[in-house]
Amino acid sequence: MTPFPDAHTHTARALPRAFDLLNVELPFAGQLNEHRCYSIGVHPWSSPAEWDAGLKQLEQWITLPQVRAVGECGLDKRRGAPLERQKELFSRQIALAVEHKKPLILHNYKTADEMLELHAKYGGTWILHGFRANALVMDMFLKRGFYFSYGSRFNEEALLKTPLDHLLLETDEGSVAELIGLYERVAVLLKTNADSLAELMEKNMGRLFSM
Repeated sequence: MTPFPDAHTHTARALPRAFDLLNVELPFAGQLNEHRCYSIGVHPWSSPAEWDAGLKQLEQWITLPQVRAVGECGLDKRRGAPLERQKELFSRQIALAVEHKKPLILHNYKTADEMLELHAKYGGTWILHGFRANALVMDMFLKRGFYFSYGSRFNEEALLKTPLDHLLLETDEGSVAELIGLYERVAVLLKTNADSLAELMEKNMGRLFSM
């Protein structure tokens, strides 16, 4: 099993690992394993019919020690409910995350202005998952204190300009082999090695998610 941390994955690997953050979309019919670390939230693509049950579950589970973040949640202009309805759902999750001092794992598609507006209103620690935008967009979010989680598809200039203490790496729905390949690619770009990069990711995830 690779030792490389995974800041956002939908895949529950065979053995729980200290530095995997497993995403669970609510509502969820199962139980959370006390030996794993989770992010939990109501995705903007979910059906409005599921929102109340998902939010109720989030309210119940957010205090569990294995729940380290809220999300993936956010906004999407291409899919899901009308944007104003999505903002209602997202705002309720932001408020819970801020109240319980948990970071947010964000889904964002062409909603930068709305994201920045809501961050100015609520504050908190926000992490853009699967970040693919260019360096100018990255810098705009960085000035507001956002963090950036990069998967297998990313803009090299944006990644290179991301401060190391604001950088995370993830597979999303990818495999262990893809995670290893991601670390190797990014290590070359940053002129380091994969093991040193893994140590940096452990440090960043430890700080952000209390791991």
